[in-house]
Amino acid sequence: MKRFIFSLVFFAIASVSFGQNIKLNRNLFPGAKIDSVNRIELSQYEILLNQTRESAGVGNLVRKAELDKYCYERCIRLAEIFLADPVNYYLSFDQGGSSTFHNEAHKKREKMENADNVLTGGISYSAGGINNRYNKSLGHYKNRVNPEWKSYGVCTIVISYNPSYLSPGVRIPGKFIISYEAFE
Repeated sequence: MKRFIFSLVFFAIASVSFGQNIKLNRNLFPGAKIDSVNRIELSQYEILLNQTRESAGVGNLVRKAELDKYCYERCIRLAEIFLADPVNYYLSFDQGGSSTFHNEAHKKREKMENADNVLTGGISYSAGGINNRYNKSLGHYKNRVNPEWKSYGVCTIVISYNPSYLSPGVRIPGKFIISYEAFE
């Protein structure tokens, strides 16, 4: 049990510590007053995804650049929706089927994909966190362990902003994190 807890702590720390931040163009969203938009490369992601698949008795996936690009485009699309009306996005955040995320996340999809988003203050987001969130959802888990898939792509984007700019009347956390994974 101690080894299991130690490995979870190690993966959480390693996922954040060794992740590579890649700055994106600040003019990505014209007129939006955001501090930064970062594409985050989370180390250990492939290991955790393939551990999930191994536990289910299916083969490992190989990462594909074309699927990474697809996931990146999906993240950007959802980021633009968020920035167009962050207050409405936030207020609908936990409303299940009627949330902006639920209504928009998979619209116009071309691949089998999983999507996740988190509004947060200072909490960092890790590969272990993404993995756990996907595995706790039955639909996401089934996509991840489908033996038909041989390759995957992933993208995680973090938008940092001044919450007071977005809404003086609604206290919105200062980070919006979007993650997509896609399969073929």
